[in-house]
Amino acid sequence: MKENNRKHFPVEEVFGTPIQMGQSIGESQREVLKDFYSITLDRINEGRKNINSISIDFATKIAKESIMYVEEYSPDILEEAKGISISSGLKLWEVMLLNIRNQLGIAFDSGCTSVGVRKEKSQLGNNLIGQNWDNDPEFDKFSLVLIRRPKDKPDFISFTQPGLMAYIGFNDEGLGICMNALMAPGRGTGVPWYFIVRKIFEQNNYKNVIKQVVSAKRAIPANAFITTTSELFDLEITDSQVETLFPDSNGVLIHTNHCVHPKFSKIAEDYPDLIESKARFPRAQTFFDRKSERITSDDFKNILMDHEEFPRSICRHENDHPETGFWTSVISVIIDPSENKMYLTRGNPCSNEYVTYNL
Repeated sequence: MKENNRKHFPVEEVFGTPIQMGQSIGESQREVLKDFYSITLDRINEGRKNINSISIDFATKIAKESIMYVEEYSPDILEEAKGISISSGLKLWEVMLLNIRNQLGIAFDSGCTSVGVRKEKSQLGNNLIGQNWDNDPEFDKFSLVLIRRPKDKPDFISFTQPGLMAYIGFNDEGLGICMNALMAPGRGTGVPWYFIVRKIFEQNNYKNVIKQVVSAKRAIPANAFITTTSELFDLEITDSQVETLFPDSNGVLIHTNHCVHPKFSKIAEDYPDLIESKARFPRAQTFFDRKSERITSDDFKNILMDHEEFPRSICRHENDHPETGFWTSVISVIIDPSENKMYLTRGNPCSNEYVTYNL
């Protein structure tokens, strides 16, 4: 388990209208964006070794269709993508391709374990959420912490890659989001998930979050693991339904990569298990069930660095899995929006320290 000596991710901060923020990102991240675009399709196909590979022609078609869906769903956010295109030299559909990798890679976008605790059960007195992001370690060199301060909308900070409209993080109104790939029905074309996440970052309560998710003609299934100042909930999202999960009697909420809502039991049976999702879920559940006292941030760290059933464990390392064996826990994150803080490791949490990022 080699330690990553580069502890900190670069931090970028942008301001203004969507197109102004996009132009700032495109200018400052121009070379990273070009390199990231150049490997994206190759890395998608790396996770499809036993499946037909995705051609650039097909990827281009889906990217261009996605632009039309976003134009209807959120034209203002599309303006940011246009700004990135203008200043980076990438075509608009090439920027969009970065945002639809999970539409092309089926479920091969992120195999994650998310955990959360309500403030009544938290030693800090705040809702906490966290997760490991199990993914292609090649994405590390393209990753950064991006702070957006949009005009007339909430500021937010996220761990991300340049070009993506939103990713894991929190806003200045107390909403934080983690996310997991979900093995469930999708239509493959529609509003890309990261644009929906961006709309979630503009909200501060459950009711408005649901409104933004339901109103989108969603391209893929996804799982959104969300805290607000007073709420903690999980959304299992398919192409046609959205169901909500809430914390258990201990104030704890857990999710991995399969459906657990009773209304989706048939989906959970019919769809394959993504990197031992159905084993990681009870492992995390058992860990918290054994906790009688209030839950600390160290408890989060301990479960996120857990190696039970190694190498197919919550803290994931390279192994012999034929399709996702090259995946690792690229980051681990704990989010405390009430304190405007996000704690993030660069690499596996078992061998890298959590670094604090503030909004």
